[in-house]
Amino acid sequence: MKNKRIAIVLPDLGGGGAEKVALAVANGLSKENDVRLILFKREGIFLEYLSKDVELVVLNKDHKNIKQIFSLIRLLRKNLKDRDLFIAGFQLFTEFYSLIATFNMKIKKISVSQIDIRQIISIKGYPMMPFKIIGSILYRFFDICICSSKGVKRSLRKVFNVKKKKLRVIYNPVFDVENNNSGIDIDYERPIFITLARLNYQKRLDIMIKAFAKYLKKNKNGTLLILGEGDLEEELKKLSLDLNVLKNLKFLGFKKNVSVYLNRADVFLLTSDFEGFGNVIVEAMANALPVISTDCPSGPSEILKKGKYGKLTPVGDVDSFSDAMEDLIRDEKELKKYSELSLERAKEFSLEKIIGKYKDVIKRL
Repeated sequence: MKNKRIAIVLPDLGGGGAEKVALAVANGLSKENDVRLILFKREGIFLEYLSKDVELVVLNKDHKNIKQIFSLIRLLRKNLKDRDLFIAGFQLFTEFYSLIATFNMKIKKISVSQIDIRQIISIKGYPMMPFKIIGSILYRFFDICICSSKGVKRSLRKVFNVKKKKLRVIYNPVFDVENNNSGIDIDYERPIFITLARLNYQKRLDIMIKAFAKYLKKNKNGTLLILGEGDLEEELKKLSLDLNVLKNLKFLGFKKNVSVYLNRADVFLLTSDFEGFGNVIVEAMANALPVISTDCPSGPSEILKKGKYGKLTPVGDVDSFSDAMEDLIRDEKELKKYSELSLERAKEFSLEKIIGKYKDVIKRL
């Protein structure tokens, strides 16, 4: 007999980190619980990886105007009324809709926060006060707020004044959906640096490309693989051309089977201005890759234990990042040490351990 009737609410199962985590949680909890995954739309590359033990409900609703939102909330309420609890917030607006849909219901409510809200408000230029007021009201109705890092927890406390007793830090798990290398040619000039990122301003790939260009001036050989898509692709390609490194840099687009590329690389790079956690760092470490990351809020320093398990450089510092690349590649002992440390650290983020923490939270409700 299943323990709890759980609903997980999500817009879709697209290719982002939040969706990947939600999929892992749904699959992991379904072994002992009756799990229903409620999607607004039947979209996303991760649909094929959903466990058969998870009941999939697709609302086929958009939320672009008031009429659509009310229609979505009515359907959401219908599919939540037989649940013991719901988990929402892998994307922010799902929390709001789920709370309205369960008004006056006896149902436990869990929020999952993947982002440092202070950074989002800052980069988007949103006024802080409306967010503080709405968020402070919103989070009063949640029984538990799960945060993907200690930094995200501090952000919720500071911005929304969420009570400390409601907050739990549960890191995101390692979740590799594919490891099939058939038909893939990855014969690039070594050393191979790699990153997995959306091509947007937050990820600051301009810093990475400039650091790589500086590295090549001294070392001549090397390849940088960029796996991901985004609005800045053409701008980044132009920067690469201007710096005369385009022939050493490969824009490979979005890939489902990232482990194939990680397994063949030498060093993983991250140059973000901010992260909620940094799923890609853990994914790289699980593939025994040494990591160089900016010391941005919130996740990288927590994952790398302030530099014990990888190299951290100041945010936006091209010279420091390039120097870290050169230092690591030139020292084979250091490279091997960080490779071994990566594997050791990645075990702490195993799917089994992280799902176990979710189960503990649910049992205590």
